[in-house]
Amino acid sequence: MKLSIINKSRLERTFRLDADYYQSGYTDIEKVLLQKQNVYSIIDICKVSDGNHMSIAEHFNYENGIPYYRGQDITDFFLENVSPVYISREIFNFPMMKRSHFNVGDVLVSIVGTIGNLSLVTNAVIEATGSCKIAILRQ
Repeated sequence: MKLSIINKSRLERTFRLDADYYQSGYTDIEKVLLQKQNVYSIIDICKVSDGNHMSIAEHFNYENGIPYYRGQDITDFFLENVSPVYISREIFNFPMMKRSHFNVGDVLVSIVGTIGNLSLVTNAVIEATGSCKIAILRQ
């Protein structure tokens, strides 16, 4: 049996305590990466957020409105090459939805299902938003 001992001061920003996160193999990889030059935490180089947490599936339509991307839609590097569902402008403008609006230059990462797929929000995407299954990386 392998054992990892982690000081409380080394807990990452969410203060995870689960044993899987601190497996010795993972902490060994972290040590190697930290020895390399110019290694930064992602939160040091961009803002990290995620998409909408409201339950709005009953408002989806498949023909028109504001594009609403789900984790399963993050499959192509360019966001405009996939087919999202749509929501009304009224739903899009809810104050709680503002945090999940996409901006040109955002990098979207699927964080549920096929983890790690990337899409870039280009100026071809005028207005769009997405679900909490998507991480939003923003400068």
